[in-house]
Amino acid sequence: MITYVKLVLTAIIWGGTFVAGRIVVQSMEPFTAAFFRFAVASVCLLILTHKIEKRLPKLKKNQIFPVILLGCVIN
Repeated sequence: MITYVKLVLTAIIWGGTFVAGRIVVQSMEPFTAAFFRFAVASVCLLILTHKIEKRLPKLKKNQIFPVILLGCVIN
């Protein structure tokens, strides 16, 4: 049952994204809206990671550059 609730919520959130995007772009520039979107998502992911894992995962030395590169190019 919980799976169906999650699926319905996902459909509602995805469906509302286009409407919300259209409203947001009318009041601010698209780049600013995208920045705030990613900022809110980053904070939520950090909180979720802290709640579940209690810390950020440690990177090995050979993983640092690829992670920084991914952070710069992933849209």
